[in-house]
Amino acid sequence: MSTTTTREDRRAATNAACTEQLILHRVDRAVRVGERELRYQLVRKDNHPLAHERELLDVLADLEDKGLVESELSFRLTAEGRALLAGLDRETGS
Repeated sequence: MSTTTTREDRRAATNAACTEQLILHRVDRAVRVGERELRYQLVRKDNHPLAHERELLDVLADLEDKGLVESELSFRLTAEGRALLAGLDRETGS
């Protein structure tokens, strides 16, 4: 293993630890925080590039696997879902 590879590995590990620490701080400041709100805070308050990436969910899943955060799934209808539901309700007379 070269010195460059070792430095890059350490830098990547340090960046991952900093990212995890930042996320843990953001979660700690809220009683409950949704993914959308967490992304907003990471963008607006921290200007963190991870906020725009799908990888954020991987980091959160990792933190949950480590037992550091708990998550709940929540769902909401999209405009398409509401339109479909309204159409189905009209068909069934509900």
